[in-house]
Amino acid sequence: MGGLISRLATLKRSILLIAATDGAASRPGYTSRMPRRPAETRSLEAWRVAQRLGPRHTTILRSGLEDGEVARVERELEWRLRGLLLPSDVVFATWRHDGHPDHDAVGRVAANASAALLVHLVEVPLWAWQWSFPGDRRIPWQRVRRIFLDPALRARNRLSRFARPYEIVFV
Repeated sequence: MGGLISRLATLKRSILLIAATDGAASRPGYTSRMPRRPAETRSLEAWRVAQRLGPRHTTILRSGLEDGEVARVERELEWRLRGLLLPSDVVFATWRHDGHPDHDAVGRVAANASAALLVHLVEVPLWAWQWSFPGDRRIPWQRVRRIFLDPALRARNRLSRFARPYEIVFV
């Protein structure tokens, strides 16, 4: 969602990024006995994102949870999120059926908190594109929206796997 977040930052919208985990186990070959180097890398990445978006309008909160722990504390995270949301907010979260345990748990937390407070939720599929196929009935196609990015925003989305001219979300 880098392109959309960049667009919001240029509009001087306040952005709160919440990291449920540091994603340390997302790296190939990771084991729990390895040093926390990937988590440190993710911390640095988050700091760089805030700097690019504009530190005055971007806040990053970190839960400190290890990968795989999100589902265990879903209720607590939901209550904490409820305490952070305002009626005018829009919540972007991973899709609650994405196929990764932490992504699914974060999606459920966001969906429950948003529904309870009548806050608009936009779900972002990440892993779903790895296991799904065109026309897959498990994907809520009726909810799919493309957020087209202008060339300047596409340039900010520098990772090659996000090179398409739009981002896909479920509304």
